[in-house]
Amino acid sequence: MDDRLFHLYWHDRLIGTITNISYIDFPWLGGIIAFEELSDNVRSALEYIDAALAEDYDRLPDVEFDVDPWEGWRIVAPDGKTIRMSPPVVDFVEGTVTWR
Repeated sequence: MDDRLFHLYWHDRLIGTITNISYIDFPWLGGIIAFEELSDNVRSALEYIDAALAEDYDRLPDVEFDVDPWEGWRIVAPDGKTIRMSPPVVDFVEGTVTWR
């Protein structure tokens, strides 16, 4: 488990910090997320990704995004290294995030 602070970005927007990163089920990683400033648009994008990946089409938010919710996700490590990632799956109740 890695307890350093990693920063989650969607395009140029800082979404939050992730700690306690570890493999959940290879190749999936997960950690605890603390959001910076979660706008309605960003939350809708995260909810859209979660519902689409779960194939729960009744939960898909009816919104239009100014940028593609499937593209532009990255993590910046404490050493400044940028790591491209799949769209994150956020559990808002548990405060966790998973990705690959």
